[in-house]
Amino acid sequence: MSNTTGYNSTISIDQVISSVQADLGIMGDNSFSVVIEKWINEAIRHTGTNQLFVKRPAILTLQDGRACLPVGFRKLLGIRAKAPYTITTPGGTEETRIRYLPMLYLDTPFLNECGVTVTETNEQHGTGYRNYLSSFQIVGNDIVANGNVPDGTEIQISYLGFSVDEDCMLLIHSDFERALSAYARYKFWTAFPEKKPQFSMTLMQDAKREWINQKKWLKALATSEEFNNNKYIIRQLAKAWYVAQGVNMPS
Repeated sequence: MSNTTGYNSTISIDQVISSVQADLGIMGDNSFSVVIEKWINEAIRHTGTNQLFVKRPAILTLQDGRACLPVGFRKLLGIRAKAPYTITTPGGTEETRIRYLPMLYLDTPFLNECGVTVTETNEQHGTGYRNYLSSFQIVGNDIVANGNVPDGTEIQISYLGFSVDEDCMLLIHSDFERALSAYARYKFWTAFPEKKPQFSMTLMQDAKREWINQKKWLKALATSEEFNNNKYIIRQLAKAWYVAQGVNMPS
């Protein structure tokens, strides 16, 4: 479990799996663990709230012009290449140092389909971008460089992704546990009604109703949290403007 508390406290889906097994009365039977995990992952994606994602950094090493994206990767936010360069010190010796170059990510197949021609930029244009690589593309689970890149080249990316623990298991907000358990139980009784033939239909309907209600509650909670965050940011921007103008901010 995460060390954070409050709204941002997180739990592993292992805990949700245990909750589902307890609610189903199959604590001693691990034969359904894999399919229960699959249903929990489905439910996580069905909620569709931004609270599921976190901003994370990663350093990737390119081999044959590509590198595997981190587990839980969802969307690329930024990328820069690690570029070594050599300087001559006042004593006449040469030193190798490292600097990071901002790189432009382009979805070139999409741009080509739209009939858009992209012109490479460089330092002469004043953009800060160098002609080291024209662009990168996300292809499947890899990030691929367009151009000749030496093996071992490192790139640093900032990305939006699912939060995962050291075992690559998803970490979720604890508020999600009840909803995910309800969805997994609904799917279980749909798939295995023979486990309790006399009660499976009732149990399935109850779990489905709980899932629908909990999903609505989670979306409302996410909307409220996003509103509060936006209100805080707007207030901070307004405060900065008033300070710059030398006037007092209204209460």
